[in-house]
Amino acid sequence: MSSDNKKMTCIMTAVFIIFFLFLPLNAFAINTDSPKTLVLLGNENLAPIVYNDNGTVKGVAVDIAKAIGNEIGYDIEVMAVNWEQAQLMVLNGEADGLLQINPNPERNELFDFSRSLLKSDFSMFVRNGNAALRSIDDLKNKRVGVEAGGYPYTLLQRYETIDIEIIKDWTTSFKALSTGDLDAIIVDRWIGEYELANSRIADIKIVDPPIETQYSRIAVKKGDTETLSLINSGLKKITEDGTVDKIMGQWKGKRVIYITEDYYRTFFLHAAFLFLLVVLLVALYLVRKYKKLSEKLEISVQERTRELHKANYTLEASNDKLQLILDTAAEAIYGIDLDGNCTFCNRSCVKMLGYSDQSELLGKNMHRLIHHSRQDGTPISIDDCTILNTLIKGEGSHVEDEVFWRADGTFFYVEYFSYPQIKNGEITGAVITFLDISKRKQKEAEVEYLYCYDVLTGLYNRRCFVEYAAKMDIPENLPLSVIFADINGLKMTNDIFGHSAGDALIKKSSEILKQASRHNDVVARIGGDEFVILPPNTTKENAKDILARIKSGFAEARVEGIKCSISLGADTKRSPNQSLEEVMARAENAMYKDKTMNRSSINKDIIDTIIDTLHSKATREKQHSITVSELCSDLATALHLPETEISKLKRAAYLHDIGKIVLSEDLLVKDTLTDEEFEEMKQHSVVGYRILNLFDETLDLAEYVYGHHERWDGTGYPRGLKGEQIPMLSRIIAVTETYDRVLNRGTLPYEKRKLAALNVIKNGAGTQFDPQIAQLFAQMIEKEEASRES
Repeated sequence: MSSDNKKMTCIMTAVFIIFFLFLPLNAFAINTDSPKTLVLLGNENLAPIVYNDNGTVKGVAVDIAKAIGNEIGYDIEVMAVNWEQAQLMVLNGEADGLLQINPNPERNELFDFSRSLLKSDFSMFVRNGNAALRSIDDLKNKRVGVEAGGYPYTLLQRYETIDIEIIKDWTTSFKALSTGDLDAIIVDRWIGEYELANSRIADIKIVDPPIETQYSRIAVKKGDTETLSLINSGLKKITEDGTVDKIMGQWKGKRVIYITEDYYRTFFLHAAFLFLLVVLLVALYLVRKYKKLSEKLEISVQERTRELHKANYTLEASNDKLQLILDTAAEAIYGIDLDGNCTFCNRSCVKMLGYSDQSELLGKNMHRLIHHSRQDGTPISIDDCTILNTLIKGEGSHVEDEVFWRADGTFFYVEYFSYPQIKNGEITGAVITFLDISKRKQKEAEVEYLYCYDVLTGLYNRRCFVEYAAKMDIPENLPLSVIFADINGLKMTNDIFGHSAGDALIKKSSEILKQASRHNDVVARIGGDEFVILPPNTTKENAKDILARIKSGFAEARVEGIKCSISLGADTKRSPNQSLEEVMARAENAMYKDKTMNRSSINKDIIDTIIDTLHSKATREKQHSITVSELCSDLATALHLPETEISKLKRAAYLHDIGKIVLSEDLLVKDTLTDEEFEEMKQHSVVGYRILNLFDETLDLAEYVYGHHERWDGTGYPRGLKGEQIPMLSRIIAVTETYDRVLNRGTLPYEKRKLAALNVIKNGAGTQFDPQIAQLFAQMIEKEEASRES
């Protein structure tokens, strides 16, 4: 063996011995110092953040977790499982933490969270064309898909009106969104985009801005500060040294918006390959067929072919771009040739006209199809068509008082612009843009109605009446009469029964006035309770006939127990030289004269109607009024009151319960009242006071009716008056009306009820009643009883 071979043998032997000696030491060191393991659980449905790829857990958060483990000397084992199960496993101590979780108040009670991990833009995914859903507030009564246990699920639980659908499979859920079975899906934007790219689901868009932006974290069980400290230390280091940014850069390279960038590269490589293959085949074909042609001609043909391809491509791209622009316009647009046939149209045009496809319009005569008639059905001739005149005159036009007709035969109001298309100085067609202005027309009609009509009655208002009066003041309408009308008792109706009853009185009065008038008479409400009628070609005698019809209509009309009545005045313009304003002034003065002259009878009718209505609602109230009035007269005589006071007392006693007109019939006939019902009953003395205060004839009675439920000891109502603070006539009514109520209550024999009623008066003397009046009344009743027995 040579010396060189011996040297080589020695060297190899030495290396082998060294390797053999160090191997068990290294193995021993590895076995002794093997790193500990932390188990983190991630959501199995969060690609590309955390997901299962044929049994291998992958994702940007997984790579970050591994980098944290390398930094802190731990093996990080990431498992992708059901998210709700993952949270329970950590709480039960079966794992060390949760990867990629967003804090919320509920989770804060269960977990401690690391520093920020990843930015989460929780976004709303909706169907293309859905402009109604822009924020979380728009999701009321909508079906919204979220993942069980995820942050969006917790977020939406605050809104009771949102119909939450739990997502189990992203692909199925996004398909449901594209078909309309779901209204929206809320998920981290990155996750949603990744799923849409992989599943190739179209017609879905992302609503900007995000509903909420959060920063995800790693969570550990509440109180596990040791694990949390380890994770935070590693996360801080890899964040500061750029490791996190590097990992994000690697995964952002795979960021997708509906189609991944990887897919684009693959697609273009395949397209380039196919294109080269086609070019190669064409070249081989041309070489075979035209091999005898000169090389120069062959090059020229190839160059020309390329130019044509480029020109066709440019033209097609321009057409596509133009159609895209047209279809994204909110206005409807179509073009016509010199014969009026449609040459192009956009999507808005097809939709507004009620068609399903452009092919239903292209080549059709648009005048005959959509612009043939006015809204009343009268035809529009070709000569009168503004759009076709654009072709003749070469001038643009703007119209907003015509209609277009839909495919189903209905019309809608349009505002359109028509402009000629000019090429090389020649008109080649026209372009028409239009908008559906039906809603605008409706709003204009509503404003016009409110400008001219009274909302409550539907009659002309003062503004419009003045305009119509000026138009009707012409010789052809002479004699022209004017009738003024003023509702009686409207203020009382509003004050006592409320404005709804007042409105009913106004509407009832307007109906009677319209029924009494002729179809060509102008009837207007010019004030709260004032109306005016302007009947043309109406003599003074004819006007009196209208007044008679009005009075007849009001004769039996009632609202809330009040007899409707109205004051009227009329005058007639007989000559063109007379001033209509003066005629109207005289008619108005006549109306006020009628109101003044008949004020007493009107007021009496109103009072009588109210009390009659009350008595018809509860028959025993009528007998009670009569009896109390008679007892008050007898007691006042025994008290030696003047005749004027006795007369006043009798009237007040008869009307003392008039305020009960506002109570229901059920309450009027009940003997025993609940606390709530008694509070309602107590209002009748206040209402009675307000009614009687409205009329001169009863003004002097109001105070006595107001105080007839006051008590001698000051515990009565409504004012809590005490002793002689209570008017004497009120004290008399209090004794007599209580006696009659008790006397006619219950089913005991009359004598027993009479004895009970008398005992109530005696026992109430000095507390409920004036002791002197109570004693005198008891003596009067006992004296009458003794006289009857003898």
